[in-house]
Amino acid sequence: ATVNPQSGVEQNFSVPVEYTVTAEDETTSKEYLVTVTLAPNNEALITSFSISGQTGLIDDDAGTISITLPFGTDLTNLTPEINISENATITPLSEDLQEFSYSVTYRVTAEDGVTTNEYLVTVTMAPNDEAHITYFYINDQVSETEIDFENFTISLKMPPGYALNNLTPEIEVSENAEISPASGLPRDFTESVEYIVTSESGDQQVWLVTVTNEISTTISEENSVSIKAFPNPTNGLINVESNLPVQTIRIIAPDGRQMFYQSYSDELSIGINLSDFSSGVYLLKVITTNNQLSILRILVNKN
Repeated sequence: ATVNPQSGVEQNFSVPVEYTVTAEDETTSKEYLVTVTLAPNNEALITSFSISGQTGLIDDDAGTISITLPFGTDLTNLTPEINISENATITPLSEDLQEFSYSVTYRVTAEDGVTTNEYLVTVTMAPNDEAHITYFYINDQVSETEIDFENFTISLKMPPGYALNNLTPEIEVSENAEISPASGLPRDFTESVEYIVTSESGDQQVWLVTVTNEISTTISEENSVSIKAFPNPTNGLINVESNLPVQTIRIIAPDGRQMFYQSYSDELSIGINLSDFSSGVYLLKVITTNNQLSILRILVNKN
């Protein structure tokens, strides 16, 4: 007998193919419709996993995926992009919003409906590489602290004649960073002082702090300052009145923290809302024209 198409001839089996077998008598024949199908894919793998352009490290044997995102990323609301084996399905779905503040399990089911794999996905934040001094304050300073983040310098002024050899600064640094010497330690600021900030990632930055005295100005008797603050005690609004134009006002908490700072355009009467302040004794520091510093104690009483 013979067969057509012949054996060994390449065929396209994406559609059914008809074969005809003819007997030796060349009269008897029979037709066969040949249909070829693929078995369902039994592969159930995550082939790629990425979030915000960062690619995860996949361990198929351990069934884990780890991915590191930049510091400061909000892990509570992320959208992963996931590729899986052909014709497989996954839950949770790719691009579904997901919280990754804890490890999340993804389950992949192969096309055959039988083969499954689970992956435990862990997302972590890279350590913070910022090594900044973000706040620097010394009690009784008369100028605003100037922080230069490009040149890593800090400068401020103390009152005329104020001793600089034993000052205790309050310092804040970048999140998770450390500073040496530590905040709250007295230092001699008669010359510029170095501080070293070490970021969470281990990067170090040297900061140079310069403290100087404000230049003293001779004040005539008729230009002597008189400051009033009322009501005192207060449970909210306090009024500050001066016989000389006010340039700046700052309020210092009992623990030494600066709670309020504002500059003014030579005003004589100013109202300040202290309703957010806790009860306690605060220092009101007023600088008027000719850089005269006046310090008053004010009592905030919320009872």
